[in-house]
Amino acid sequence: MRVISAFLIGAAASLSLIGTAAASTFQAYSAESDELHRGDNDHAVWLPFFESLGGTSLQGNVDGSDFDFVSFGDFIIDDDGNATLSGRIVSQVDDSFAFDIIVDFIGLDGEGTGGPKKELRSCAYNGGCADIDPATWDYFRLTSGSFTGVDELEGLSFSVSERPVDNVFPLQIGEGANGKNGNFGGAAWFYLALNDGCTNELCDDIAQFNQLRGDFNLDLIETPLPAGFLLFGSGIAALGSVKRRRKAKA
Repeated sequence: MRVISAFLIGAAASLSLIGTAAASTFQAYSAESDELHRGDNDHAVWLPFFESLGGTSLQGNVDGSDFDFVSFGDFIIDDDGNATLSGRIVSQVDDSFAFDIIVDFIGLDGEGTGGPKKELRSCAYNGGCADIDPATWDYFRLTSGSFTGVDELEGLSFSVSERPVDNVFPLQIGEGANGKNGNFGGAAWFYLALNDGCTNELCDDIAQFNQLRGDFNLDLIETPLPAGFLLFGSGIAALGSVKRRRKAKA
């Protein structure tokens, strides 16, 4: 199995993830912004509608939309160049608000019709205040996925689709591609749709939103273990006392 280093400065630019001969596995973490590249909020998954949900500890909290992986998520590129992102995410404000997520992607030969999604400061690209080169990035189109609520969100589930539709801005992977910093990582926008049969007390409130959307902003780090061990290990780690960056509750 070939694994790809996440933070090899310069070397990452020469990597091609699509169509590799063997699977590649990564640990996925929240992309933490910095003043040089972005200077914005930090998260692995951004779900803005949670700030507006009445009767919850997230309502009106500036961090109520930000979710992190428990320990880390798993990003696996298979032998065909397709990919899957999975793991448990929890709110930075109240970790009893959690989802188990799994999202599937198809590897692309080139960028989306909208071109690279350049969310860093303009000087970060190609030799300004940094040397991020979007020409080195790889792309994956979101095909399907699910968010399944656990703990306080049990009984709530969403299906996932690309945003915008028609392959405008697919998942982008590479050095500085996460929209938050210069690390090796990835970013994508997505839509959520509330599934039928919702039994959580928040279902009616969520159903009132005209459109549910979100973002992925990820740092990706190579995994030293084969994929089977990785999936087992991440589950065990979630049960232990793993130190995780938290923002202070408002």
